[in-house]
Amino acid sequence: MKHIFTEDILPSRGDIYVADMNTVDSMGHILVHKRRPVIVVQNDLANNHHSSTVTVVPISSDKHGKRLPTHLLLEKNCFMLRQQSIAHAENITTILRSDLRYYISRVDEATMKKLVRLISIQIGA
Repeated sequence: MKHIFTEDILPSRGDIYVADMNTVDSMGHILVHKRRPVIVVQNDLANNHHSSTVTVVPISSDKHGKRLPTHLLLEKNCFMLRQQSIAHAENITTILRSDLRYYISRVDEATMKKLVRLISIQIGA
């Protein structure tokens, strides 16, 4: 993985990055520091205007949890992921662009369409 300095990151819709996904308390103190892959789902209009935030779907390699209708299976070695993983559309979230750490790869158009459909299921659209 290539490190990209934060100020140089200009994500595009469909990009996969490793991001800081910290759990923070009400005072802003980090309770749990965790890095995980995420798929950028934010539109490129916002991305290209250097928005300070970016909307992402987290990816997990945990295969033991319950499979939900909002989970998208990503096969091992697909999109340069080292192990079989799951994109969790039910956990769509917005993070600071500065929390993006490393570019991994990019999902294809078919995978992005599936993910958008799962996000629609999550929000009841």
